[in-house]
Amino acid sequence: MTLSVRMIRIVFALMFMVSGSLAHASADEAWRAYSEKDYARAVQLAQTPAQEGNKDAQYLLGLAAKHGRGAEQSHEAAVKWFTLAAERGHADALNDLGTTYSRGEGVARDDAKAFGYFRMAAERGSAAAQRNVGQMYEKGVGTPKDNLKALYWYEQTDATLYRRELREKTKDRLASNTPAPNKLPPECKPSAPPTREMNKARIDLLSGSIEVYLDERSRPRGVTVTDLNSEDFRYIVVALFSKSLRAEQCRFADGLMQQHIRIPFRFVLTK
Repeated sequence: MTLSVRMIRIVFALMFMVSGSLAHASADEAWRAYSEKDYARAVQLAQTPAQEGNKDAQYLLGLAAKHGRGAEQSHEAAVKWFTLAAERGHADALNDLGTTYSRGEGVARDDAKAFGYFRMAAERGSAAAQRNVGQMYEKGVGTPKDNLKALYWYEQTDATLYRRELREKTKDRLASNTPAPNKLPPECKPSAPPTREMNKARIDLLSGSIEVYLDERSRPRGVTVTDLNSEDFRYIVVALFSKSLRAEQCRFADGLMQQHIRIPFRFVLTK
């Protein structure tokens, strides 16, 4: 390869890098203008990065079209931009697409599609989508009714919201320095393992970890489970610990306020 060809390739690579960073900068500027309610400028700034595939700019244009802010109100245009952003994994765009299909705005109403979009957004950490998934399971809309799964997603919602709240509260100060416990107080443990479900699955050992936040009164917020591969048992285990951890008799040490704790669990069936 000649030196001149190498130089040309380097120049093109640098051009693409600069173009990408400029698009990102324009998207940030567009959101800044949007937050300041300068909607017309926000839409103008978002056009180029959106056309170049920036999902944040695409989502902004979707919101602008949906609410008629800085652009003509158009549910069809909102769906277009939300879809482009969602294809790139934008959680809020996925949630808004779910809302769009659940209400039939710019598209034919389709609860099953709405549930699918909410579920994808929920798995990407959108608290609004997690709540929506929980509500659809609870009501049996777009998916079969399932109170166990509804509870699981409500706990996910609580965890996401409190994690966000905790970041704000502890931004300028330290949370508790008390070491996190490695086991639950006896009064916070489930009264029995999920014997029937374990027997049905023909397993005698079930283990993983429970994660939970503790608020200012050291009360549980957002019960979730990790290190457990079975999706069905994730729902079952969260329901078990949600009941025991949120029971009135469950108490953690006062020094554990505003902490995130992770505690292993192990259920063994003896024959």
